[in-house]
Amino acid sequence: RPMPGDLGLAGSPTPDIARFLAVRTASDASLSRDGAQLSFITSTTGQPQLWAVSLASGYPAVPAPRQLTFAPNGVTTQSWSPAGGWIFYAADRAGDEREGFYLISPDGAEERELLPPSDAFRRFGAWSPDGRHIAYTSTERDGIDFDVYVMDIAPDGTAGAPRRVLESTGAVSVSAWRPDGGALVLARARSETANDLLLLDLGSSHLDTLFAPDSAASFRGISWTPDGRGFYLATDDGRDASGLAYYDTTARALTWIAVSPHEVSDAALSSDGRWLAWSENVDGYTALHILDLKGTGHEEQPDLPRGVYDIAWAPDAPVLAIRVAGPRLPGDIFTYDPPSHRLTRATRSTAAGLDLDQLVVPRTVSFPSWDGNTIHGLLYLPATAAHRRPPVLLALHGGPSSQARPTYQPLVQ
Repeated sequence: RPMPGDLGLAGSPTPDIARFLAVRTASDASLSRDGAQLSFITSTTGQPQLWAVSLASGYPAVPAPRQLTFAPNGVTTQSWSPAGGWIFYAADRAGDEREGFYLISPDGAEERELLPPSDAFRRFGAWSPDGRHIAYTSTERDGIDFDVYVMDIAPDGTAGAPRRVLESTGAVSVSAWRPDGGALVLARARSETANDLLLLDLGSSHLDTLFAPDSAASFRGISWTPDGRGFYLATDDGRDASGLAYYDTTARALTWIAVSPHEVSDAALSSDGRWLAWSENVDGYTALHILDLKGTGHEEQPDLPRGVYDIAWAPDAPVLAIRVAGPRLPGDIFTYDPPSHRLTRATRSTAAGLDLDQLVVPRTVSFPSWDGNTIHGLLYLPATAAHRRPPVLLALHGGPSSQARPTYQPLVQ
């Protein structure tokens, strides 16, 4: 039966599980246009809310973050407008995944409701490059299929009525706007990990199929070059492991940029087209690469803690936001400026009184299965394992489309 818990005192050699569950993280990083401010989501208050921080010369000189939203049921996603005046966010009702859409000013003093929650599912896509429109998909029409919508956003935050620009079938999402704002790259899901890639011309409503291979593949991390002639992406089209590629929309040709035995997880190009960042999955950990395409051709590798990374550039500045989550860093956000080689820690989430240096860092292991495939796993050994054999717990995840990654796992720790 339920028993009352005892949090105990900070620094205990045997901390209560409540402390592991109270550790906070920062996620869903989005940079302002000039890269000088960062918005993110954290559940410090008990609910995931939108916060922002102004970036200074480097931590601990970064000013204290400020809470922007106070939504009763928490924020699910957010994105800073490329025009700079507003931050988009979505919030559902008690976790029902049916989101309302909102805007809030960077100082938190003004809010606008774009769309109230309804019975429809919605998926935010992206801001247009000029910050005057948002694109998203929704099941408003029939409750099943995700159609594509565009909504105009005026500088004062007032919004026009949503325009359905594509009546679609199945699970469709918006991957990216073309730099001129005249077209959308769409992903149509074929499975949990595979999708087709489409290009919707907003002027003519013409829908062009870019990739729909017979053998299902994934296409993600769509990053247009500034001239709009093509985009970089991560794909496993025709390969066992995803690689980094460039797609020329005029020649309709895919060129491989970087291929290795390791999966390329994501790709992102800075707005000026100079810095190409991509991440590789190496035994569960992320290896980050930042390549100077226009200067020396030198590759940057900022000195980050080991873990799993999410990356996103500022809309109009060579500043990269990197969310790092590892066994001893539950989830915080760094920014990196390649021209100056400056790495800044933008958030420092509470560890709830735990000594994070005492947490177990797992070992990556692999072994053959009965069918000859290689099984990947993470082995967590307690400190006493050197002196006696500990009991063993096998934790099996629920399907073939995911992988155990070395992030913070409170129940495992």
